[in-house]
Amino acid sequence: MENLPVMKIKPMGIAASLLFFGIPSVIFCFSIYFIMQKLHQSGVDDFVNFIVSMTTPLAMMLAAAIIAYKVEGIA
Repeated sequence: MENLPVMKIKPMGIAASLLFFGIPSVIFCFSIYFIMQKLHQSGVDDFVNFIVSMTTPLAMMLAAAIIAYKVEGIA
C-alpha cells in the first residue's frame, strides 16, 4: 500500500453543527408533528401520510446536497 499524506480534519464548530444538524431536525419535527397530524385529520391513508411526511424532508435534504455539490465546483 502506498504512503498517503495524513489529512488533519478540523472539528466542526457550533454554528456549522446547528446548520448541518439543527435545521434538518427542525424540518423533520415540523413534518412529523404538524404535517403528519394535519394529513391524519384530513383523512389521508396512514401509509400515504407516512410516505409524504418522511419523503418531503429527505427530498429537501437531497436537493440541498446536490446544490452544495454544484456550488463547490466539483461538477
